[in-house]
Amino acid sequence: MLTKSHSKALFTRAASACAILVALTLLVFAQSVHFEFVGYDDPDYVYQNRHVQEGLSLRSVAWSFRATEKGTWQPLTWLSLIADYQIYGLKAGGFHATNVALHLFSVLLLFWFLRRETGAIWRSFFVAALFAIHPLRVESVAWVTERKDVLCGVFWMLALLSYGSFVRRRGVWRYGCVLFWFACALMSKPMALTLPLALLLLDYWPLQRLTNRKGFSALVREKIPLLALAVLSAAVTFYVQNKAGAVRSVEEIPVAARLLNVPVAYSVYILKTLWPSNLAVLYPHPRMHIPLWQVIASVGVLAGVSWGVARPGGRQRYLSAGWWWYLLTLLPVIGIVQIGEHQYADRFTYLPCIGLYIMAVWGVGDWAKRFQINRAALALGGATVVTVLTVVAWHQTAYWKNSLTLFQHTVAVTRNNKIAENNYGGFLSQAGRRREAIEHYSRALKIDPEYPMAWVNLGVEYLHTGDISKALDAFQKALKKTPHSSLFQANYALALQRAGRSKEAEEAYLGALRSNPSSQLALQNYGYFLLQQGRAKEALDQFRSYVVYWPNSSHGHVLLAFGLRANGRAGVRAELETALRLDPHGAEARLRLGDTLKAEGDVSAAIRQYRAGLKHHPQHSELLNNLAWTLATASQSNLRRPSEALKLAESAAALKPDDPGVLDTLAAAQAANKDYAQAVRTQERVVALLQGAGAPASQERLRLALYRQRHPYYR
Repeated sequence: MLTKSHSKALFTRAASACAILVALTLLVFAQSVHFEFVGYDDPDYVYQNRHVQEGLSLRSVAWSFRATEKGTWQPLTWLSLIADYQIYGLKAGGFHATNVALHLFSVLLLFWFLRRETGAIWRSFFVAALFAIHPLRVESVAWVTERKDVLCGVFWMLALLSYGSFVRRRGVWRYGCVLFWFACALMSKPMALTLPLALLLLDYWPLQRLTNRKGFSALVREKIPLLALAVLSAAVTFYVQNKAGAVRSVEEIPVAARLLNVPVAYSVYILKTLWPSNLAVLYPHPRMHIPLWQVIASVGVLAGVSWGVARPGGRQRYLSAGWWWYLLTLLPVIGIVQIGEHQYADRFTYLPCIGLYIMAVWGVGDWAKRFQINRAALALGGATVVTVLTVVAWHQTAYWKNSLTLFQHTVAVTRNNKIAENNYGGFLSQAGRRREAIEHYSRALKIDPEYPMAWVNLGVEYLHTGDISKALDAFQKALKKTPHSSLFQANYALALQRAGRSKEAEEAYLGALRSNPSSQLALQNYGYFLLQQGRAKEALDQFRSYVVYWPNSSHGHVLLAFGLRANGRAGVRAELETALRLDPHGAEARLRLGDTLKAEGDVSAAIRQYRAGLKHHPQHSELLNNLAWTLATASQSNLRRPSEALKLAESAAALKPDDPGVLDTLAAAQAANKDYAQAVRTQERVVALLQGAGAPASQERLRLALYRQRHPYYR
């Protein structure tokens, strides 16, 4: 019987272990609350998902249980993301904070379970610590899309704890708790379907319930309700994945390639557990190009370890339990049923690697006891391993701060990765580095000349450079491979529109909307097209549809305001104010509201809106330009700020050095500062640029004449 002082000492040790686990987890992952969403699956899961952005409602809850998006039935994952949106809106930091909190909860629950069932506080601590901060955990925690991993992890751990309680004191209610948590885990991520097998392994160790063949039969019968739930989940998952087209056909990835990859994937996960370097968000599947030596070596490793752990008995049961935990929990995602383009994925190790950690920690502990290794030396060695892994994991987490850094790293550490090359190109393009973007799209197409997304992105770049014929050719190649993509059709329609082929452009826009009536790009661009055609009322209908499908989109309300203004309707200001309520830091809404206020004569309020926008978007060229123009040309002298206007205009011109509108503002600011010679030179360039583009320049010429007469321009 434990004395009071001994119990207090045990509690203190357990509490200290928990405190260290909390500190380690936060040290690695707390940085993610300052990260952005990444443009890889996060759009589908959150910031372009209109159902998630509806917030908590009966309709969104019902959708969560019907949804087959991303080829997985995961209602609790959808509900958790919807709840986050209800709380945080589209602030990525909130979503990241939830991921970190869920992972931390799983870490503490794992420690609690192992400590309770084995009585070994510090061995349980080291297993939980490895689970907490190993670099392979980064993908599951730092990626908002992988909410399913961390949420499933919590329910998995709760099921383990409930099972431990059931074993100590059997009862229907306790077994019902195991079933309930298992069902929750399955509704978070179907990979949890191996839990009944994991519980059988726990019966072997550490619960010590499996002692003979007869006992094994009884334990299996005990798991029948859990196994039935697992079979049902597997059937639902396979149906949903087939319906969503997520399962790769044998023509794309042959059965032989999948079978050859199985031992390689198992071995790679072990290698990355031991030496976590060159971790990436996507490892492309090599199809039939897996080197034979890798297959042979991997089979040898797996067979050797399996034979080795089968030999020990008695006290070394943890070796068999840990090894088979690893093999069996990975089985649903080992690639026999191939989902996606990956050969393997770091996130798949979230729960399976616990088995390897148990083998390592208990094995080292027994080895140290056998050879009478000093406890201080053992603790120092363990602390060193945890420290090194913490540093590596911290650096790996930092790659997830935004899309650009993530895919820059992925391209650097993988080969023949067409998806990474294409995605990196897209994020370079968003950063204005278009020449580099084209280079990476070209690399993606060199790997796969028929890769449709790379052709579309290349077409978009050609549109930006004005090479319409190349853009049309690129979009046609993409549509040849994927003819019913609304994204591809909408981009093709825009190219047709720019080519002056209006009838074909409209047909393409309508085709895009038939493929996906809620396509944001198609609704927006078709609305602009209709305005260009003088069909303002029809354009307004498209913008209204945008808001119907995406009621919580700030951009949608800006578009609706634009449509209302084009139709001379009331409500422009109200829509822009709604847009700002949805996204208080939105540059677009601030800009358009400022323009509206200025048009209504409230110049002072317009200036406040421009300033508020620049507070969060200091490099936004239109905000810089419009504020500079207003401060340089305001008719009210008390609102003019010539020196500030000049600084703002110079900043805008640095961002857009060949934009006539920006240079027109710069000339006005120079004239307001009485630098008429420079104002004349700048304005002459404005007129030349407009003439070269065949655009009218009457107002610009009038201002040029004014500057030549040494007068500023005031509205």
